[in-house]
Amino acid sequence: MTGKRILFFSDTHFRTDTLHCFFPRARISGGVDWMERAFSELFSEIPAPDCILFGGDFASETSWIAPACDMMRRALPAHVPKYAVSGNWEHRRIWLDTSKRRSFFARAGFELLDNPCGVRCGGLVLHTCGDAKETDRILPPPFEKDGAFHCILTHSPDAVPLLDDAGLLQDARLILCGHTHGGQCRIPGFGALVTSSRFGKTFEYGLYRRTDSGTRLYVTSGIGGTWFHFRVFCPPEVILIDFS
Repeated sequence: MTGKRILFFSDTHFRTDTLHCFFPRARISGGVDWMERAFSELFSEIPAPDCILFGGDFASETSWIAPACDMMRRALPAHVPKYAVSGNWEHRRIWLDTSKRRSFFARAGFELLDNPCGVRCGGLVLHTCGDAKETDRILPPPFEKDGAFHCILTHSPDAVPLLDDAGLLQDARLILCGHTHGGQCRIPGFGALVTSSRFGKTFEYGLYRRTDSGTRLYVTSGIGGTWFHFRVFCPPEVILIDFS
């Protein structure tokens, strides 16, 4: 994986309403135009990554699914492999079954990972773990001892204890997830006020490392917002991971 780059983002929550960000101050307008401009600026400054991953919660309003899919196909490099997992909003809020979710992610240029078997992308073997809040959650089978870089993409960090109980954290090198929004509102020196996680602040935001295996977990703050339309000390983010 040396020299490779992954782009990871999550929780876009496309909707009509404006998202206000404070400290640093920003204003993310509703719809999709703002994100198309942001991706255009990003890819004008960096080389295309080797893989693009999306962590779930695509849209908060069904009316924005099609425009957001078309925007993603225009804005993201066409030749780069792209993979996505479903979030709790795909399951509970917009009530789409797996086939419809697979269809709209394909329209956006992504392959929806709903099979626990690993997908190979160069030296990366990408696994999925279903959303821990849902009844159809799935765990990957034990990883092959093949020397590959095994990465788990899941929506919520609440899956981490399930993966641990299944003995999968010893062989996973990296886990990527979102869902918490980093709290969306953070207090300096304290962090998130609310995380929507059953484990509270345990996996609220940022990079974590398991000491016995070296497994790394990154919980992104995501991009959009849910019930309240502002962020405080918690700017939206897209993650670039460079392997050195």
